[in-house]
Amino acid sequence: RATEALGDNPYESGGIKATYLINPIWHTFIRMDVTHFAYGASLSVPIFSSTGFGMNGYYEPDSATTQVVMTTGIGAQF
Repeated sequence: RATEALGDNPYESGGIKATYLINPIWHTFIRMDVTHFAYGASLSVPIFSSTGFGMNGYYEPDSATTQVVMTTGIGAQF
């Protein structure tokens, strides 16, 4: 069993929110948050075919994920 390092990659996150005051008690809002994270490729390892031909392969390829979350709602202030 092999353990491979996937490298260091930044974790980025940000968001924006807008609120509209309907009256002194009620308000509505919309919010969007974006998160991005990634993993680097593991070191290449030799892979041999049934004919003995070798080539470089990876246990884990580069991987990136971007998540977008949108929220809307209404609220009351007491």
